[in-house]
Amino acid sequence: MKNDNQFIATVALEYSAPPAIQAILESLGEVERGALAKRLNFLAKGHGANSADFDWGVCVGYADTLFLTGRIDAYKQEDLAKHAKELRSSR
Repeated sequence: MKNDNQFIATVALEYSAPPAIQAILESLGEVERGALAKRLNFLAKGHGANSADFDWGVCVGYADTLFLTGRIDAYKQEDLAKHAKELRSSR
């Protein structure tokens, strides 16, 4: 079977995140990490096409989804949601 990982873009955070957030991102797969990092970058840098409230909602929803699918625990879910809220407040 062909390895499609070569087509997955790796997205890095464009800002310094707390160690707990870095650890959560590192524990995720490439697709999950890329999607969440991209939205967190939008919140931190304000370069997304959407409003900060929309990007915050997507981050919280994504954290909820990761929890519901068993990829992260409730504490990590809360950490991600709090971090997203802090980024939204700083814009």
